[in-house]
Amino acid sequence: MVGSGRAGRAAIWLCMICACRSASSPTLAERCEQAAAARLPDTAELCLPVYELTGDPAAGARAARALQSRDGALPMVEWIANAIGDRAAGADAWLAAGVSRDLAGDDRGALAAYERAAAMRSAGDTLGQLHDAAGLLYHHINQNDYRAAVWQAAVAYDLVHLVDRQAERITAYINIASLLLDIGNVSTTADILDEARGTVPVTSRYYAHIRQLDALVERGRDHPALHRLALLEAHALAIRDGNHRLESDTRFNLIDAAIRDGDLDDAETWLRLPFSPEDAIPEAHDRSQLAIARGDPRTAVRLVEQVLPTVTDNWLQYLEDVHGRALALLGEPARAEQALRRAVQSVEHARDTLQGDSFKSWLLAARRAPFEDLFLFYVSGGRLADALEVVQRATARSTLDGLLQSQPVESSPARGIAAAGAWSEGMHKLARSLRTSRATATPPIDAVLARLRGNHVITYFRARSELWAIAIRADGVLRARKIGGVPEIAARVATWRRHPEDTGAAAELGAALLPEELVPPPGAPLFVVAEDPIAEVSFGALRRRGQLVLDQHAVAYAPSAAVLSATRRSQSAIRALVLGDPTGDLPQARAEAKEVADRLKVTPRLGPDAARAAVLDAGEATLIHIAAHTVATDTGPALRLSDGLLDAGTVLDHGVAAGAIVLLTCSSAPITSRDELAPLSSAFIAAGAHTVIASRWAVPDDVARSFARMFYEANGVANPVAAVAAAQRELVRRHVPVEQWATFALIGGLP
Repeated sequence: MVGSGRAGRAAIWLCMICACRSASSPTLAERCEQAAAARLPDTAELCLPVYELTGDPAAGARAARALQSRDGALPMVEWIANAIGDRAAGADAWLAAGVSRDLAGDDRGALAAYERAAAMRSAGDTLGQLHDAAGLLYHHINQNDYRAAVWQAAVAYDLVHLVDRQAERITAYINIASLLLDIGNVSTTADILDEARGTVPVTSRYYAHIRQLDALVERGRDHPALHRLALLEAHALAIRDGNHRLESDTRFNLIDAAIRDGDLDDAETWLRLPFSPEDAIPEAHDRSQLAIARGDPRTAVRLVEQVLPTVTDNWLQYLEDVHGRALALLGEPARAEQALRRAVQSVEHARDTLQGDSFKSWLLAARRAPFEDLFLFYVSGGRLADALEVVQRATARSTLDGLLQSQPVESSPARGIAAAGAWSEGMHKLARSLRTSRATATPPIDAVLARLRGNHVITYFRARSELWAIAIRADGVLRARKIGGVPEIAARVATWRRHPEDTGAAAELGAALLPEELVPPPGAPLFVVAEDPIAEVSFGALRRRGQLVLDQHAVAYAPSAAVLSATRRSQSAIRALVLGDPTGDLPQARAEAKEVADRLKVTPRLGPDAARAAVLDAGEATLIHIAAHTVATDTGPALRLSDGLLDAGTVLDHGVAAGAIVLLTCSSAPITSRDELAPLSSAFIAAGAHTVIASRWAVPDDVARSFARMFYEANGVANPVAAVAAAQRELVRRHVPVEQWATFALIGGLP
């Protein structure tokens, strides 16, 4: 993986900001025009004399465009743009000024130049409009304004079909695909690349870029063989075209893929090729990775320490992570710990500032690696409290990271681009909201353990393809256990999910996840912090010693031990808000709401009165019960209320913090593929709720209604953890299928 910055991105994002216009001189002017059309390196040197001799604005614009990304060229580009002024070619000159200002870090000036160029552009200049969209797209990416960037991508996508020039069309496709990959939208990227292939032959110099993007798509789809094949083809095409930058980038990605796949000989073969001085940092990273894999940590330390003084923020986490692992292998624990902690701090800084925040699933995994390595370092040294603290830091943004794994999939590229824009804006908004919520808090581990004393909590954590568990006993003693390899555990989970009634599958998974030394005494509640690959597991439905876990323990869940420690139940008087059947098509939900309201002695809000505004204005409510539809949105599940959708971002922004939230809706707590139990439910916890009761997957309305009745009859208001277990046991007694009663989950609920 190769670090990137503004100058690095310019090679991709700005390659289409080059147009061709006519010139007046029959000699020098023709050479200027031909050089610009071919994008020759000496275009500026040919076109500047033409402009100085003739004052031809088209020649000046060509010179400005050729100069736009050169170091120190901003004054000349701005002089040309000001000199041309509002004449026809001025749009191209001001576009070049925008690019130069962007590269110089003048963000406000760059936007002003782009907007001036767009305002000057003639209505019939489709090609120029395409260039304007590319410039603004590049600018908004630099600003982390992904919604605006994707909007410009949509504009470019509409225009690209109106442009005849093959080079301009294919470059537009590449820019759009690169943006979509930057925000992790693999599905729509693949659609765009399919269109691009219909535009460009294999002989084109652009085809190497397409195959490079294909490789990233296959990595996002977790197809390692296809990923490496696409990289090999992109590398060969880059050599054919003399594209040294692309050749270097693809080579580093091939090395990274080979090491990740355990193909060390192949990685060493690629590393024998010569590297340029500018690639010293990624070269040192890959050589040190290979050295560790070969059992030579001393060489790894030497390679990393040679380049560390010059490492940029983009590379610090990767180099320090390798550094720490190598030092640990050399038996230097103090220095190893310092290096690994610096790697973790680098990741946290990027998260806190949203600096270069990318939503690629594979980049999220790479950013997690330093936490995993520091966790393993502490576990191996018996420092379990420190290891648990690392887990809290790793999962501090778990609600967001979980949502990031699910991108919208649309039926057409145009719809996909639009959906990606809404999704990315929602993710950044949610990230900003989470930064100030308790879901991202990482209090000192001693404080967490003190608040959890008297309760039994098991935290599961995935580290380097192994699943670990740390149990916090009621007396505060910590115990750790390696559960097993992630692929093996994932296979057992899949078997159980396919056959939840199979007692053998439930017993095998129960024995693996709940070994004797980690389980509390019979009758004690069990609080579980689960993540991939066991996020879909309903622990109460597993079996131990011939019995359901539910028979021995009430089970509750939490995003992390730190978050759980902040969810103490309130003892204040109940002030309830009950909403049901907001869309008028859920008779069982209406009946459920009436029954619950009658028990709580309040008036239910039904139909049109079951409004989002009622929840947002709940104020002093200590319990909110909602029986409604849940729908999938670009940013996760949302409740469909009579006046609109209530999603995770809205819950966080408005601080909907009633003490207890009961969401007995259709899939109100769908399991995501990473790091958390339920986006919407966890958002209520992050906003301040101490207890959320929700369904993990679809549940029949009559079962939800029965569960609600049993829950409140079992004194769910005063002791929700025990009441959920009691209601589930009664459903089991009535022979309700496992898939239906196991869907109900309680999050938080600490006494």
